[in-house]
Amino acid sequence: MSKFIKQQKLLLIMSVLILLALLVIDPVINMDGESESSLNQLPSLPNYSPEQDKKEVADNKVISNILAMFEINNDNEDAVKNNNVNIMSDDQQQQQQGLLKQLYIGQKRYVLSAIISDRANGQPVDKSYQAILNVFDAEQNSTKSIYVSQGDAIAEYSIIELNKNSIHLQQEQRKIELRLFQPTEIK
Repeated sequence: MSKFIKQQKLLLIMSVLILLALLVIDPVINMDGESESSLNQLPSLPNYSPEQDKKEVADNKVISNILAMFEINNDNEDAVKNNNVNIMSDDQQQQQQGLLKQLYIGQKRYVLSAIISDRANGQPVDKSYQAILNVFDAEQNSTKSIYVSQGDAIAEYSIIELNKNSIHLQQEQRKIELRLFQPTEIK
């Protein structure tokens, strides 16, 4: 064999050995103690399905979660537990109109606590809202939450409008509005 071919083979073998050495050393030098797959992972989100949402609504867990996000004044609930709910006379109830913090009907007091927008394919559906009202019942000494939609009725009041921040009720000529976020100077 010629001297030139021996040099070519030796050069090729040395190049392959250097390349192999670099391939082995490179990952060791560039790693921070974490595998590459762990570097590319995003935090995992909980699995969601519409069936779970329906079950949660049925169990009133959604209401609890929504109310837990806000600081709630428990004076109303304490008053119900102590049977101290102020009930309006029938004459006073018949004079209720306009913007109110709460609506009195018989022995019950209704307070708007949340408004939920229905969604289709992740997008809000126009004019498709549900309101959550806390109902304080002095006669039964209890509190519960109810869902209402536009077109529903609460006793003799019809829900004529429901939007993202208020609910409008009507009984004959009287119109009442309950707002989610209210100015401080209303009754």
